[in-house]
Amino acid sequence: MSRVIYTTCGTSLLTSNCWQGISHMPGVSEASLRPQPGEPDKWEYERRYRRFVEDKRTERVDLAGLFDPKVWENRHWRRLPAELASLYAIRDYCRKHDSLGDLNRNDRVVLIHADNADAAYCADIILRVLRDKRLLDDVTIEEPAWTVPGLDPAKVNVFPQAIEQLWSFLLERMAGADEVHYLNLTGGYKALVIMCAMYGYQSGFRKARLFYLNEEAAGSGILVLGFDLGNRLSGGFGSIKTDYFDADSATLIHQGFAPGEL
Repeated sequence: MSRVIYTTCGTSLLTSNCWQGISHMPGVSEASLRPQPGEPDKWEYERRYRRFVEDKRTERVDLAGLFDPKVWENRHWRRLPAELASLYAIRDYCRKHDSLGDLNRNDRVVLIHADNADAAYCADIILRVLRDKRLLDDVTIEEPAWTVPGLDPAKVNVFPQAIEQLWSFLLERMAGADEVHYLNLTGGYKALVIMCAMYGYQSGFRKARLFYLNEEAAGSGILVLGFDLGNRLSGGFGSIKTDYFDADSATLIHQGFAPGEL
């Protein structure tokens, strides 16, 4: 059965530093809030990286072409945009489980973003880095990324309708009967994340699982959630299953899914 990794995209790319020229410096989440005298603090690194990315964008330089593959190969995942860091962790999580196996050519990644210029720019760069640098080997990177029409709070005349239409949009686009849906909700606009999580609950863990990596946390743990609708709790809600995987050590810290359930 094929896997589709739906990845909600935000704008963390704007303060990432996996690009040639700045990739040797610490990622924003690695930098100290209380540096030694004369050293930059976390916020100065964030300003530097944002200026770097925005300058390339203004100059129409192909930022995807400046991606430094050593950041990926050397596991400096805190220098990556949240979407790439979480896909890195999902890849290793699948490798760790014999019942899942490596991501392969039967699987695909779908990027989903809000309807504004910053989100579209970041999703486009992430798509082209994944595709051109082959970070996930034979996995298909679907083109183009999905734009959710009208999903931009600045568009006050259409935003409420966009929220109403988002549920139908997700149901229509995620209707594959022979697919398991991995909903990678690490990045992206909160309303989009909430609606995808609702879809994950509605589908149950055999059809959909939620993935979330907090790049600000110590370590590189990715949380995997699934809802068991056949095992009801008080109030009639389905119970929850969780795995917790540390990508730095490739260790499954907590296992809530039995091998046959994956």
